This record gives sequence, C-alpha cells and structure tokens, in this order.
Amino acid sequence: MPQLIMPPHSPPEPVTDIIHGVLVTDPYRWLEDQDSPRTRTWIAEQSCYARAYLDGIPGRERIRERVRQFLAVETYDSLQKVGSRYFFRKRLPDQEQPCIYMREDVDGEDQLLVDPAARRGGRYDAVKPLQISPDGRLLLYEVKEGGERTGTFELLEIETRMHLPDLLPRGYLRGFAFAPDGNSFYYVHEALDAKRPFYRAAYQHSLGTPTTEDREIFFAGEDQKLRLSLLSDKKRLALFVSCFVAETLTDIYLQPLEGKVPPELIFSKNQLQARPAINGGQDSGDHKP
Repeated sequence: MPQLIMPPHSPPEPVTDIIHGVLVTDPYRWLEDQDSPRTRTWIAEQSCYARAYLDGIPGRERIRERVRQFLAVETYDSLQKVGSRYFFRKRLPDQEQPCIYMREDVDGEDQLLVDPAARRGGRYDAVKPLQISPDGRLLLYEVKEGGERTGTFELLEIETRMHLPDLLPRGYLRGFAFAPDGNSFYYVHEALDAKRPFYRAAYQHSLGTPTTEDREIFFAGEDQKLRLSLLSDKKRLALFVSCFVAETLTDIYLQPLEGKVPPELIFSKNQLQARPAINGGQDSGDHKP
C-alpha cells in the first residue's frame, strides 16, 4: 500500500434550516455549489487523497468489474399514465443517470423525452418526471445537479419536444397543479434566492408570461415557522397551512380550480398524522419535507 498523504481540510460553515419544526444544521452546505472554484479545488484534493489509497488495494480491478456487472442492468421507475400514454424513467446498462421516456400504449416503443447527459451538467445532472397535464400535452419534470437537495422545475411540450420558458428556479416545490385547460398552472414554490424567503403564498402562472405577472391566489403568512403546500383533484385545490410550534397544527382550505372563488377554510388547527390526499386527486409535486 502506498504511503497516504494527509487528508484535505474541510472547514465546517454551519447553515441551519427548520424541517418539520426541527432545527437541522448542515455544516458543509458550501460544498453544494458545484461550480465554485473552492468546491472544485476541494473535489480535486479529495480525489487525489482517495486515489492514494484506492489504487493500492489488492484485487481492486476484479472487485470493480464485479460491481460493474451488478450495476449494468436496465431499470424503470416513476411510472405515470395519462390516457393511453405511459411516462417513466429508464436507465440503460452502463448509463450514469436515467432518462425520461414516453410510451404510446402498453406495447408501444419507448420514446426519449429528456436526456440529462445532454444538459450542461452532463452525467452529474438527474431528471425526474413529476406531472403530466390532463390533456397529455405538457410534462413537468425536476432537474437536480450534482446530487443537490433542491431542484429546478421545467416544462416540456411533448409533441414538439420543446422546452418552454415557463420554469421555476432552484428551490423546493411544495405543490403543483395544471389548470383544466392546460394553459396555466398553480404552484407553491420556495425559491432559494427569494428576497422574502418566509413569504408563504400560492400562485397561478399563465403559460408564455413572465413569472413577475403570476397571480397570487392565496397568502398564508410570512413566518419561518409556517409551511404552505398544495394538492389538487383536477377540480379543486386543497391548501394546507402548517404551523410548526410545540406541535404541528394545520389549517386546510379548498378552492375551485375554475373561476375566482376565494379559498374556504374547512378544517382548523388539525394535527395531521399522515400526508393528506384528496379523493381522486393527483400528486401535488411536493418532493421535499
């Protein structure tokens, strides 16, 4: 075994978040900025240190080949069905990240929709289908770079394979629902670079317009201890306002998707024990606790 060099120093710089009312501290959040010179230097130093040990392991190539054989399989996940179309992720043998595909009918051919390897981040990008519009025209999917916790949220026009400019920047998507006509969508989103990070509101965005023109349809408050999330059953929106104090208490509002009827409070100060759903509903796109 070669003599090891000293491990590179990883200075802790704590950043604290509140998750479900609990303070969670991450001492190495600065490493999530994959493109910063500081992070690139750290990665290079860590790679050098790791190579000094790994390259000298007896039988390393035999172990590596055996692991490769186990991983070189075709996988499928994240299946959704709209009409006769199936949407899913598929990873081919030896492929770094899965791609998003569509299949017409059960016996149709798999059609590639989104390939993360073609993006700027290449093999370090990951994509996941989240929701398809009721008419099957649009696909909402999440993009994560380099294993980050947060993602950006993009729209693909399925027939043309065009990526629409209507996207939500890096952050946490707490709820998403296409309007019945497919020309707008409703969402709750916490952007990482928000000027008012604790402003909890739901919005409606019309396709083809700037996000600065999005209509605020509900305001829950502005407090670090508040969390707003959204669900839909294609006819109504359900808005959940949770307050993380000594115990988590949740108010639930219902609002029709069509028209401009204000939300109606139907339950107040509930202690929810499980993730709620509306009967016959669809996933909100909420992928973060």
